[in-house]
Amino acid sequence: MKSTLGLEMIGGKPLRSHTGIHQIDDLFDLPYPCWCAEIKGFGIKFRFDREFIQGKNDYSRANSKGTRGIFCYYILESDHIYEVKEPLSWSRAERYFCRVSDDGEIVRITEKEVEAFCERECLRKYKEKYGERKQTPDGD
Repeated sequence: MKSTLGLEMIGGKPLRSHTGIHQIDDLFDLPYPCWCAEIKGFGIKFRFDREFIQGKNDYSRANSKGTRGIFCYYILESDHIYEVKEPLSWSRAERYFCRVSDDGEIVRITEKEVEAFCERECLRKYKEKYGERKQTPDGD
């Protein structure tokens, strides 16, 4: 089952400076006000390994400056877990984890549920790579 998550990009989509020097452009590139990422498992650098999802922007309700009314829509699938950063106001944003239920509803979940999912994924990947351990006749 799939579901659509819509987030308002309060503050608008950041624009790059386009100086022509990529190092300078990357240095001053601002983060997006909202994002959605699929949790792939435990990470090395951060707590969870995430893959950011590309959303579709809708400018039909944007104001003239583009600071309000721009919505970004993400398509979420069941059997996956996502982390979301959703702006609540100009200075506050909420981060949470969610999944899609069998009915197509987006359900928020706790961090403990995400950890359990990651543990299951690690175990599944280990079994795929090394297979089930077989007991030898001498009991080992």
